[in-house]
Amino acid sequence: MTELAAGFSDNIKNALAVLPEKPGVYLMHDASGKVIYVGKAVVLKNRVRSYFRNLASHTPKVKAMVAKIAEIETIVTSSEVEALILECNLIKKYRPRYNISLKDDKTYPYLKVTVQEDFPRLYVTRRQLRDGARYYGPYADAGAMHATVKLLRSMFPLRTCRKMNPDRPCLNYHIKRCLAPCAGYISKADYHKMIKSVCMVLDGRTTELERDLKQQMQEAADNYAFEEAARLRDQLQAVARLNEAQKAVTNNGGDMDIFGLGQDMTGLCVQLFFVRKGKLIGRDNFFLPDGGDTPQEVMTAFVKQYYNEATFIPKEVVLPYLPEEDEKQLIETWLADKAQRRVELLLPQRGVKKDLLKLANENAVKLLNERLRKGSLSLKNDLQAAEELQQALGLEHPLERMDCFDISHTQGSETVASMVVFRNGTSSKKDYRRYKIVSAEGKPDDFKSMQEVVYRRYRDYE
Repeated sequence: MTELAAGFSDNIKNALAVLPEKPGVYLMHDASGKVIYVGKAVVLKNRVRSYFRNLASHTPKVKAMVAKIAEIETIVTSSEVEALILECNLIKKYRPRYNISLKDDKTYPYLKVTVQEDFPRLYVTRRQLRDGARYYGPYADAGAMHATVKLLRSMFPLRTCRKMNPDRPCLNYHIKRCLAPCAGYISKADYHKMIKSVCMVLDGRTTELERDLKQQMQEAADNYAFEEAARLRDQLQAVARLNEAQKAVTNNGGDMDIFGLGQDMTGLCVQLFFVRKGKLIGRDNFFLPDGGDTPQEVMTAFVKQYYNEATFIPKEVVLPYLPEEDEKQLIETWLADKAQRRVELLLPQRGVKKDLLKLANENAVKLLNERLRKGSLSLKNDLQAAEELQQALGLEHPLERMDCFDISHTQGSETVASMVVFRNGTSSKKDYRRYKIVSAEGKPDDFKSMQEVVYRRYRDYE
């Protein structure tokens, strides 16, 4: 024990002395009490103690983390799978500095279908609740997600109102954007058929949806319900166009998620391809900071955090780097419990899956290159603008900082001045200021207002 904890505080020594020999989760706290790392272990005693042995052999990231640990907290679980689930939830809750963060501190949107309601709605949300609704996402590309919502609402006239008004239909009914369930113009059964079709599109089951719509259209025509048949025909044509736009990538018609990984000086990028029923229906990308972790560690942490929140888990998850064998089996068991069927993590060596994995990796690298190029281009343009302004003003030295003022008032009252700042041609929002003008209050005098704000800004400078 002395050898293990030499050089560490009494809190650390005491915590290491009473570690349980059971599976669970450990939380590392810094001196301020903030959680800086969350991990799981098959045997807490062995895993936690390993951080304080042979410090010279650890990576720079682990060395930096261990140096900041002031307190260790452990939570015992009944199984390693339970520890994995708890680890994911705690990482999501605390966002520790030394854990790999899936979302890079951003909140991605979901599509929510309120199937628990009599007449469900479809809308965008950033909160995933346990309210019986169906959630799709998260979507990293918000533009593509809103395009999907627009397409679905053009195909299926769903209600958009939060509270239905039973007195009379709203404008959406008259412009054929809603079937007015509030006025009883459509039954619950028929409306839920439409919601089922919406969910099939979001699940990527467009071929199956085409078959169902053809059958419903034929039944409507046989019953001489020609308006209903025409509406179903329009939906069928829209789904057919969507089906054609989706590229068939496999012959077995299976569901897969394909993860690609790219890395450069700016960080990491994970590219995710969604394959549903053998067709590539969409993609997401995630940018992560480079914390010095190995590609295998990055993908292992990413997969756990992603599927802890994902609403659909495919049968196959294709990865550029597989977790360690024990960790791989644990994740597969966890995902199988969530999906209620077998889930397999794969690293393909040949065939279509390998080609798709290569494509995902190439796209991840491409996104990083584009981000780097755009950042360099933006910096170049800013510096060029500053140099051109320096030449136009005849300045001897580079234009490092520029303060810009403007006056605003309402017919002479409530006069305010705003100052925006540019450093080396780039806006510096942290230096922005706003001043309430008192000398010109009650009369519109921009010159006096400007005199006051310039004096107040520079009166302390010699």
